[in-house]
Amino acid sequence: MSNFSLESTRLKKMCVDILKQPDQAGKGQLMLSYNVSNLDEMRPDVKTIMLRIEGSGISQNDPDDKAFTVDAELIGKFSVHEIAADESQDSAMIIDMANYLIPLLADNIETVFAKCGFPKMQLFRSLDYDSTNKNKVE
Repeated sequence: MSNFSLESTRLKKMCVDILKQPDQAGKGQLMLSYNVSNLDEMRPDVKTIMLRIEGSGISQNDPDDKAFTVDAELIGKFSVHEIAADESQDSAMIIDMANYLIPLLADNIETVFAKCGFPKMQLFRSLDYDSTNKNKVE
């Protein structure tokens, strides 16, 4: 059982720029970053976090050759049932909260790409605690 429950979500931004048609894009790499920000709340029993997924699809041969870019943000408001004892527990709880939000935002992004002719696009569905280079908690 988790120490929090998701109360509401709000899609803040969804920007997808298709720079090349799928038949011209070819195979490449999906370079995305997942950022989690803890938005201040006045009450200790409520946490609001913002998840941002941004990046691009790049050519395997030329990193400057982009087929598309994506920039999306989702805000989640959570009720906290047990306040974290220290900063490391708080960071772990924020990552757990982000893992609730990632599938929601990833599904929206994948749907947009499918409608734009990139039906095989698949995004990561969770963050782990050790990926500090790609997962940033502020």
